[in-house]
Amino acid sequence: MTRPLLQINHLELSFITPKSQVQALADVSFEIQEGEIVGLVGESGCGKSITSLSIMGLLPNESTRVTAGSIKFRDIELTGLNKQQIRAIRGKEIAMIFQEPMTSLNPVFTIGDQLTESVKLHLKMTHKEANDHVLSILESVGIHRSRNIMNEYPHQLSGGMRQRVMIAMALSCNPKLLIADEPTTALDVTIQAQILALLKKINLESKTSMLFITHDLGVVAEMCDRVIVMYAGQIVESGKVKEILNNPQHPYTIGLLKSIPRLKETRRRLDTIPGTVPQFGKMPSGCRFMPRCGSATEKCANEPLMVHVTDDHAAKCWNATGNEG
Repeated sequence: MTRPLLQINHLELSFITPKSQVQALADVSFEIQEGEIVGLVGESGCGKSITSLSIMGLLPNESTRVTAGSIKFRDIELTGLNKQQIRAIRGKEIAMIFQEPMTSLNPVFTIGDQLTESVKLHLKMTHKEANDHVLSILESVGIHRSRNIMNEYPHQLSGGMRQRVMIAMALSCNPKLLIADEPTTALDVTIQAQILALLKKINLESKTSMLFITHDLGVVAEMCDRVIVMYAGQIVESGKVKEILNNPQHPYTIGLLKSIPRLKETRRRLDTIPGTVPQFGKMPSGCRFMPRCGSATEKCANEPLMVHVTDDHAAKCWNATGNEG
């Protein structure tokens, strides 16, 4: 096994308030290998975006704190870096595509100004070199009137075009790891398919590793090599995509899969998971999914261990079949 590109070990992160400290992530551990696409799945409020922002070093130090664990990119411990050190990695080695491009792009600067800024900073290019480099990146993500786009503002572009600009911005410094935080949520189905195909092409051609954050298991099945299921700030199941889809072990994963509409089935109502994700600071004792689980027993009042169903599949549930570890 080669050295992981990204390695997160037993990460715990808390929000700091004047009166208390509220845990947001608990014992989060996973790896991403070079050239691999890993899906991170869960409902809103499960901790997916917080995990990605902690990798990028974008959480404010005044209100968040890593209380345990580590985040290693290659051999670099990211949690101990100062602002200047993390800026040298962010954008150049690790880049991120945000969920809503309209709020991520600056409305008062042209697309060209925003794209060339990081290129000049990280790649030390002249203005002309940066322009030529950015034009080629825009062409590679399917924007064929790239010279016109460079002089336009975000509000002048369609949603799909803005998302392609965000992808071009993320790729402009040839990062080794690309984090995509629900990059197709605000797009219609046709544009969504184009963006997913583009990201898959980038992965195959440049071997760029990806952490793909989504709530859509259908997208995971199409895009990812492995999948991590998060619930209430914890990882509850992980493994290869086919293994998870064909043999889900955690009741939360089973519920997510049952809620997906299927073309060959006629149902009046889709299956749903009752209840909502618990708020940070108000987590139930024992298994965090127990209040919403139809299979809960007295044993679930104690927090379950991670069970290794196979070498490539683990689930945090007392009812999972395998070896505890």
